[in-house]
Amino acid sequence: MPEHSLMMMTKGQRILRNPFGHRLVRVVLGMAVALVSAFLVPAPVHAQRNVFASSQMYGVSSIDGNFYTFNSTPQAGIITPQFLFNPTAPKAGTGSAGLLNGVAWDSAHNRLFFRETNGLQRLFVHDFSTGRQSVITGVGLPTNATNADFFGGSYWFIKDSTDTLVRATLNFSNPLAPTYTFTNFTNFDGTARNNYAFGDIAISSSGQLYGNGTNGKTFSINLVNSGGQFVPSSASYHEFATTSSGLQTAFSFDSSVIYGTDRPSVTTPLAKFWQIDKTTGVETQIGFLANGQWFRDIGGSNVVFLPEPATGSLVLLGGVALVPLVRRRSARRQGRNRRRLTPRRFVSPERL
Repeated sequence: MPEHSLMMMTKGQRILRNPFGHRLVRVVLGMAVALVSAFLVPAPVHAQRNVFASSQMYGVSSIDGNFYTFNSTPQAGIITPQFLFNPTAPKAGTGSAGLLNGVAWDSAHNRLFFRETNGLQRLFVHDFSTGRQSVITGVGLPTNATNADFFGGSYWFIKDSTDTLVRATLNFSNPLAPTYTFTNFTNFDGTARNNYAFGDIAISSSGQLYGNGTNGKTFSINLVNSGGQFVPSSASYHEFATTSSGLQTAFSFDSSVIYGTDRPSVTTPLAKFWQIDKTTGVETQIGFLANGQWFRDIGGSNVVFLPEPATGSLVLLGGVALVPLVRRRSARRQGRNRRRLTPRRFVSPERL
């Protein structure tokens, strides 16, 4: 190119005519692409995983009498309960004795309730915030109950083989010595049905009690049917078409569905895990409990966030691979340029 033509070129044009200028432009473009990619592309899988909400529940084992925790999301069709604590030997407070049932969970205060089904039939609370297990004292709490749940500051259960719903109102003004007073609601359903055997009950966050017994139909009743209080009434009682199957039950953390567990049988050595439609009562098996574990009763639940499977990895990897791809292309182009360079100071446009 003639010298006077070079003098008339702009600074930008002279940079582009210079092979070293080309390299500089490519490096700058590569850095720009990388910067844009950093904003547009999600973080790598190991740094950030999408999560989804699952329900964390609690159960007392029929095998060893200990408490276990588990979530509602099967892994390859299996739910594996994890040991939680031994109620006969808590880290602090009073240990239980005999068989336990009537498990109920107070998510607001991180407390688990349960009851002995023989002997003294004491009502216990295990406070996870302090690690202390205490007997809740009071007078005359009805016995012979194998179901329970927590709602509105109270421990609720239906006395077995009756139609009496019991509300034990709890007082934690002295956390080390909680107490109860109770109210009986005879003929709680307001119908001619007078015998309920369990099974279990579960109560939603809005006060809808769901019952799954060992006789009759599954049912539900509204516990806040009269100005926020409960009054026995057939108008708020409903029986589903499904026959009771004796499941141990708990609502999901958001009260959208009910979960249930059964017990192993001769034909099915693993206890089954069920999801129950709260509006129809239809039960759908979604998994099994691992290791032959099964529960005398369950309660819950809390929300727990679990990592989703890496379903988006292809999209993520495609985005992450963008920068190496640009670098490889840039390297190839630089290689071609190096082969094209001549000893002359300037390279004609035809050689670029």
